[in-house]
Amino acid sequence: MSLDHTPFVFLVSAPSGAGKTTLLTPLLSSDAELRYSVSYTTRPARECEVDGRDYFFVTDSEFCDLVGSGVMLESAYVHGHYYGTSVSVVRDVLASGFDVVLDVDVEGFKKVQSLGLDVVSVFILPPSISELRRRLVSRGTESVEDLDVRLRAARKEIEWASRYDYIVVNDQVDTAVKKMESILSAERVKSGRVGSVVEKIKLEGSGS
Repeated sequence: MSLDHTPFVFLVSAPSGAGKTTLLTPLLSSDAELRYSVSYTTRPARECEVDGRDYFFVTDSEFCDLVGSGVMLESAYVHGHYYGTSVSVVRDVLASGFDVVLDVDVEGFKKVQSLGLDVVSVFILPPSISELRRRLVSRGTESVEDLDVRLRAARKEIEWASRYDYIVVNDQVDTAVKKMESILSAERVKSGRVGSVVEKIKLEGSGS
């Protein structure tokens, strides 16, 4: 008998440039029980990003309308742009029996934690601030001013890392992905999430 578990929210945060997307992409490709919650944002799409796959790209006005209509589970203003998670997307994924990945910043983490959802949280750390700077520079998408803003924000966000359930250092991508796979595997067999299976076995035993 397989230990089917109650689906949970797999919340992942990281400073900009720490490699969160780099880790989540192979994780989502290899894990059949995991689905990604596509967020809304008002920032422009980067090269290779696809609307509806990476983000739902909307205008400031459209985003404000979504927030006003109660569509958002959480929303935040980060580096000059709005980001938000749809309540219905998360609800539908969980109802379908899949664990759902929420890619949010520290402010989003605070909001989701306050909602009483079953959340497993992971903070992705860079090996060092100097390596984070190198990665941001190599992207070639930020000005010098934007780079400084992101690095200052990163230092503040890292102060929250200890509040998360797990911390993964993204030094070697393969190793970091394996650590995240291990976290998911362990959380899926926690007794509180497989209680229905335990009760079924107990009932079968009582009838023998």
